[in-house]
Formats: sequence, C-alpha cells, structure tokens
Amino acid sequence: MATLPTFRNGRIALPLGIVLLALLFLFLAVAASQQRDAQWREQLFNEARRDLSVLEQARQAMRGEARIAVYSLSQDPDVLRLIRRINTLIREHGRAHPEVLRLRAQLAEDLDGFWQLLRQAGAEELQVNLIEDRSTLLRMRERDVWGDQHDEGNPLNQLVIDDPAIRSGLTLHYDNASESAVAPLLADNRPDSPLIATLQVSFPALVDGPIDRSEGLSLLLEADSVPAGSLKHSMPLLGQGRWLQVEKHGAAMPPGVSDALGTLDQRTPERLYSNSDGTWLLSLLPLEAVADEQPADTPAPTALVLWRDISTQAAAHLREQRQLAGKWLLALVAACALFSLLQLSSYRAARRQVLRHADAIREESQKREHNRRLLEIIARTQSAYIQQNQMQVSLHEVLEQILALTGYQVGLLSQSRLEPDGTQTLQLQSSLDTRPHPEPAPRTLVDAMNASSSDQQARLIASGNPELHGAALLPLLFGGRLMGMLARWVQAINATQL
Repeated sequence: MATLPTFRNGRIALPLGIVLLALLFLFLAVAASQQRDAQWREQLFNEARRDLSVLEQARQAMRGEARIAVYSLSQDPDVLRLIRRINTLIREHGRAHPEVLRLRAQLAEDLDGFWQLLRQAGAEELQVNLIEDRSTLLRMRERDVWGDQHDEGNPLNQLVIDDPAIRSGLTLHYDNASESAVAPLLADNRPDSPLIATLQVSFPALVDGPIDRSEGLSLLLEADSVPAGSLKHSMPLLGQGRWLQVEKHGAAMPPGVSDALGTLDQRTPERLYSNSDGTWLLSLLPLEAVADEQPADTPAPTALVLWRDISTQAAAHLREQRQLAGKWLLALVAACALFSLLQLSSYRAARRQVLRHADAIREESQKREHNRRLLEIIARTQSAYIQQNQMQVSLHEVLEQILALTGYQVGLLSQSRLEPDGTQTLQLQSSLDTRPHPEPAPRTLVDAMNASSSDQQARLIASGNPELHGAALLPLLFGGRLMGMLARWVQAINATQL
C-alpha cells in the first residue's frame, strides 16, 4: 500500500497553516494598530486646529472691533475739529504753544470715555499720529508721552500714507505685536484734501484665553525676515533658529519641542514629539502680518504655534494599543486552536478513509489469491490427465487442496468418457473424505454427477434430497470439451462457494 504524501498526514500542513494564520493575524493587527494610531493622532490634530481656529476667530473679531473703533472716531466731528486745529497750531507756533497744550488736553478728555470702553473690550492702545513731522500727538495709555517718532512703532501708518483708507491687520514691532486698525484724518471734508494725521486702535495679538498649565501659545516671526540690527530687544529663538518668539502665553516650550518646531511648515503643520520627558503636540497656523522696516505691501512670514503636553493621553493610548495587541493575540490563539482541531479532524477522517481503502485492497488481494490458487489447482488437475503414471496420487493431492481451500468435506473427481453410442459418461477417478469419521459418499451424489454430464455450468445441486443439500458440481473443461466433473459435498448447511 502506497504511503500518503506528507501534506496529507498533517506533519507539515498543520505548522505551515499556523504560520500562515499567524502572518495573517499579524498583518491585520498591525493594520488595525496603525489605523487606530492615525485616528488618535487625527483627533489630537483636529482639537489643536479647533483651538487655533478659535484663537484666529478671536483675533479677527478684535481686528473688526479695531476697525469699527477707528471708523467711529474718524467720523466724530469734535475729534476731527480738535485734531485739525492742533495740527494747524503746531505748524504755525510749534508744540510748546499753550493753545496746543490746552487743545491736546481737551482731546484726551474727549477720548477718555471711548478709551475706557475700548479698555473694557481688551484694547491696549488708542493714539493719534501727525503726518507732517511723523510724531505722536496723543497716546491714551501714556498721555504725558508725545512728540516721538510714530513710524518706528506703527508700520500700518505707511500703508495709510500711501493710500489713505482704513487699514487693519496683525502688526509686529519686534518687541511686541498687536491687532491694529489705522484710519486717515484729512485736513477738511473734501476727499482730495491732504492727510494730516492718523488714528490708531490696537488690541493684543494673543487673546488671554483658557490656557492650561500643560500647554502654551506663541506668536512667531521668521528670523530670516528680520533685518540685521533692527531688534530693540532680544527675542528667544525657536525651531533651531528659524523662528523668533514675539509673544508667549502659557507654559514655556521645552528645548526638544523647540527643536521639533523647525520641522513644521504649511504642508506639515502638526506633529507629535516624544522624548524621555514626555510627549507633546505641536500645531502651526501660518499668518500674515505687517512688520517694521519691511515693505508695507509685503506680508511678513508669521505663525501662531500651539504646543500641548499630551503625555497622559499618550500613555493611555499606548495602554489601549497594548490591549488591542493582546486581543489580537487571543484571537490568534483561538484561531490556531480551531484550525488545529479542524486539521486533526480532517486528518482522522482521511486516515479512516485510507484504512477502509487498505481493507478493500487487502480483501481484493485475498480474493485474487484465492482465485489464483483455485486456478493453480485446476491447472494441476488438467496436468494430472497427462501424467498417467501419477494419476491417482495427483488427483488425491488435488482433492485435498480443493477441499482445504473451499471448506468442503467430501470430494469426488470423475473423468468423462465417450461411449460407442456417442453418449458421455463419467467414471469416478478419485474420492476423498476429510470428515473425522469417513463414510462412503452418498450414492445419490454419484448419480447426480452422471445426470449432469451434459451440463457444463458450475452450480449447487438443486434437489429435495437431504443427502444432496450442500453439494456442488464443477465441470472441468479443456478446449470447450468436458473432460471431467468435480463434486463437492459438505455435511454442514453453509456451502455457498463454488
């Protein structure tokens, strides 16, 4: 019997299947972990974008308030009258003239009520700047200080001088920043009258919002855009020297986070940074601003950056990732166990089928061996007719083998003879009785053989005689002629083989 291939008996199929199943689960687990990590990161980034968007909306709201304030004041006839009169007096008599001082004090008193409202709204400056000598006429925050050069601190003024119209935006002064609006004040009510002064309202660039102790907010200016020697005060360098920190709210930025800031740009505005001290989230929002000593129509490279300590969230996320990996591992173990059971069941079913097949082959082999031996006996019987000198001995041996092979107890071997009248008769040549107490063969069996001499079909004797029950006849043929007859008889009832 041929041996089954190795894959069928499961010696390689089972471990190979488990390895392939483990690889599949590893791929699925890695994909699920990456997807979960990407979703977690995206959630953090969305929260940071939302917070920065809220701050940006607050900045825009302050810018709108500044525009409304300067527009309202620029349309106030009393304010316009006082500023125009002061400008005329300064041009004719100088700043020290008593009437200039009196009118300036009156202007401050008239603006005080409006200034208090602006202070309550969060404004940090309300000032009037003269165009002729580019000096400051009035600062409501520092009313005693005036007459200095306003161009150094008001970059929006140049935009208004070049094109008299209300301008607003984020203004950088290299020592602070503000959301400002500037309105032109003309010499009279004619549209083509000369510009004599500007009115400016400023709000803080960064809103004092609910910033947690674990996060910080900074307004940045790209260091390469700042002319050499233009800084009045030293400002911290962040992002490996790429950014200048103009303003800051909240916690200080750790050194490692500061270095990671240099990798952020418009294409990659967010990232996570981790070291031995913790994990931080950085989010960058590019802005447009007007800076000192820079062309007024060229926006300065400015950005708003938010950093947040997310070490607690990162640790919780890591635990969840490990729990997810554990669940995938348990699923792999369960799948391997199920696969092993299925493989074992399949192997046992195949083994049973192989055994049934082997039994069928063995039974077929036994039948063939039985037929071969029977044919060998018949051949020896035919050969006994040729060897007349050993006829009786050979026939006796043949009968012994036939009875031993077929299970019969009595055997009679007769030779066919052709009588002169043309009929065939059977002449008994040999007989054998293997019963414990041999007895003469029933006469009826000999008569049945003679009566069947003309029948060449092997069969059981169909007779109602109980002596013939269990008897069988086997004609011996050679070349289509009947050469003899073999009769077998068993005293038992179960005689079914010929």
